[in-house]
Amino acid sequence: MILRRLVPALTLLAFAPVALGLGACGGTTGQNAASQVLKTPELPDDAEAKCRVRKSQSEPLIVEWPNGARGRLESTTRRGLIPIKYEGCELTQLTSCTVKSSVGAYAYWPITRKQSKVVIKDSDELFANMPVGALKLEGKLKSAGQLDVNMTIIGRYEAPTHTVFRNDLEGADCDKATHVIAAMTVGSFTFTAGADAEVGGGATVGAAGAGGKSTAKRETLQSDGDEAACARASANDKGPPEGCGALLQIEVVNLTKGSRPPPPPVVAPVPPPVEPTPPAVASNTTPSKPVKPPKCKKGEKVEDGVCVKVGKKSKPVIIGAIGTGTGAGGLGVGGGGIGSIAPLPTCAAGQHLEKGRCVEDLPPEPAPPPPPPPPKECASGMRLEGDECVAGERQVAEEEARPKATPTVYDQTPVEQRAPNPLRTLFGYSAIGFGLVFSTAGYIALGSLGAANDGCKGGTCTAEGKDKQGQAMTAAIVADVALGLTLASLIGFFLVPATVKVGVAPTPNGGVASAAWRFQ
Repeated sequence: MILRRLVPALTLLAFAPVALGLGACGGTTGQNAASQVLKTPELPDDAEAKCRVRKSQSEPLIVEWPNGARGRLESTTRRGLIPIKYEGCELTQLTSCTVKSSVGAYAYWPITRKQSKVVIKDSDELFANMPVGALKLEGKLKSAGQLDVNMTIIGRYEAPTHTVFRNDLEGADCDKATHVIAAMTVGSFTFTAGADAEVGGGATVGAAGAGGKSTAKRETLQSDGDEAACARASANDKGPPEGCGALLQIEVVNLTKGSRPPPPPVVAPVPPPVEPTPPAVASNTTPSKPVKPPKCKKGEKVEDGVCVKVGKKSKPVIIGAIGTGTGAGGLGVGGGGIGSIAPLPTCAAGQHLEKGRCVEDLPPEPAPPPPPPPPKECASGMRLEGDECVAGERQVAEEEARPKATPTVYDQTPVEQRAPNPLRTLFGYSAIGFGLVFSTAGYIALGSLGAANDGCKGGTCTAEGKDKQGQAMTAAIVADVALGLTLASLIGFFLVPATVKVGVAPTPNGGVASAAWRFQ
């Protein structure tokens, strides 16, 4: 009885340290048991050195890139091939540098829809799959224990060539370029941190029981694309479906050293030789010259080209070939019976048989002469001499054949002669005219002034005296102006040269015409 009572107590004491140990682990670390089980060993601290010595991966994932960077790369694919600077864990898209359009552009190639999952558990796998974002993701991998990438792949953008030379680039930053993106995989993805694992445990003491269960939490780090949209992809798509065009992975190639060789010269095809056309041969159906009728004896007449007696009909002659040789025979039928076979006439040289008669052969028509060759054209800066183009100004046949203009009297060189200066004459006449005006106005002013003095005596002026004063003032002003113009005209008369040189030429109707003149 005593032993039976001690068994429950001993059992409680045996499981008490286990329960206390589990409680202590959960309270001190703040992590659940599942995370402790999946926790990987400590990562090395020399991550940057690892980037420097590690060779750049040729097919890195880019799911860890920010949405803005992936969107910029996605929009650039429509403008041509993309050059980049890619060294170790650093990848930079050179927006100021482009690949020439002559190299080509990306083309979309659909593939059968595929599901893919990449599991990353240590730093080596992290740097191998995501070298660009590996430095930032090391801490997340250390705390979560595992990184997962679930992808749906539906197609690829591919370049027409994997050989791009440095002289194929154009832009400001092209000297920094090291690689070119040759292909890009598209679809949808979900990038998460955490593991799928559970740890469970339990203990029962008497009627009471104690147990525990822990599950690692999964965190979504990045996602793009719609799985439902990717289900609509087909092998006939010209591009990814709407909502399923996220960039998942890129494939890069090194720039090829040197320069792209020039294209081979284009060789013009040589046309086949043309055989000359044989001259036309006159047909035997050409109308023949009329044959003179035979002369018949007395008592005969001509019928069907032969002489027959008057009152009898000529027997028709049927011409037929009776052999393959050069001779032929004719069969005469008449008077209800068959006549004798008569030989056909033999024609002389230059004649042929036609309707039982020999007619002259017509000479064959001569072949038309070939058209003259087109005039040879010379390039700019060349001229034609004989059949060759030589350096010099180009000469056109039409310009050489153009008739020369007949010289006229207007083409004669003007003859320089001396003539009186017209300006000096103008100044002389002006001085005379303005002098007369000055004299007349002065005379009127003096007369009006004398009359005004007679009308104004003792400080009182009559109306007539005031009028005379106004007339005297006006005449004096006119006289002053005329005097100034007279003096100016005299100065011009003495300063201007007396003669000038004049170029004259004969006119068609006689006389001369002044072509030019200048002071001398």
